[in-house]
Amino acid sequence: SAPTSLTALQGNVHSTTYGEGKQQFQGVFAQTRITPLAPLELTLSAREDRWESTDRLAQRTKSGVTSSVRPTDTSISALNPSMGAKWNFTDAFAVRGATYKSFRVPGFNHTTRTYGTTTAVIANPDLSPEKLTGVEFGADYKTGALSVGATAFRYDIKNMIATYSITSSTYASAPTAVTDFCGATITTRCGTTVKYYTNDQDGRSTGLELNASWRASYTLTLNASYTRTDSILTRVASTVTDPVNVQLVAIPRNTALLSAQWAPTEQIKTWTELR
Repeated sequence: SAPTSLTALQGNVHSTTYGEGKQQFQGVFAQTRITPLAPLELTLSAREDRWESTDRLAQRTKSGVTSSVRPTDTSISALNPSMGAKWNFTDAFAVRGATYKSFRVPGFNHTTRTYGTTTAVIANPDLSPEKLTGVEFGADYKTGALSVGATAFRYDIKNMIATYSITSSTYASAPTAVTDFCGATITTRCGTTVKYYTNDQDGRSTGLELNASWRASYTLTLNASYTRTDSILTRVASTVTDPVNVQLVAIPRNTALLSAQWAPTEQIKTWTELR
C-alpha cells in the first residue's frame, strides 16, 4: 500500500541484515557386531560428537540505525550410543529391534540470521542442540523374489527448536536478543510481531513403516513403501502458543512410494518413482 509518510517508507524499505560465524564438527565412531548365538546378531556402536560455534556476528540496520549482537563462543560434546539386535528364526524370517540416542545442533539460520521487516524473525544465539532418544521394532520376511518388512518406531525429542511470537503486549519481557534488534518498542524497527527461536518445547514422533520389494524378472524390480507418522509437541513453555498433541506443520502424516527399476544390461539402469 502507499506509504503514509516518508518515515514509514524509509522504515520499510531501508532494512538490511547481516550474519556470519564459524561452525566446526568433530566425531569419533566405533561399532562392533557380535553373534553370541547362531540365530542372534547384536550390533553395538557409540559416537562421540563435539560441536563448536565461534566468531558469530548478527547485525541489523533499519531506518538508518544499526544494532549488532556478537554472541559468545560455545561448544558442546555428546556421547550417543546405539544398540541393535536381530533374531533369525529361519533364513526367511527375522525380527529386530534397536534403541539409540542422537542430537542435532542449531544452524546459522537459527543463531545468526535475523530477517524480515513488518514481521521480523530474530535469531537466538543461545540455542542448544535438540536431543533425541529412539526405539524401534520390526520384522522381515523373504521368500523367493518377494521381500516384505515392517518397522514400528518412537522418537522422543527434547529441546526442540521452533519459533514463538512476541507482540507489543509481551515485548516488556522479551529476550535481550529481541530488544537489541527492535529498539525501545517493538514497532521501532520490527513492526508489530516478532518471531523468536527457542528450545522451549519437547516433541514425540511415533509411526509405522511398511515396505515390499518384488524381483519381477531378471531385469525388473518393483518397490513399494508406506509410512504413518504422528508427530506432536508434548511440552511447551508458557510463552509458546503452539498447541500440544496436534500434528506438527510440514510433517505429513501419511507418505507412500512406488518405484520400478529396469536394468536391461549391466551398463544401463533406469528407474521411475511415484511419491
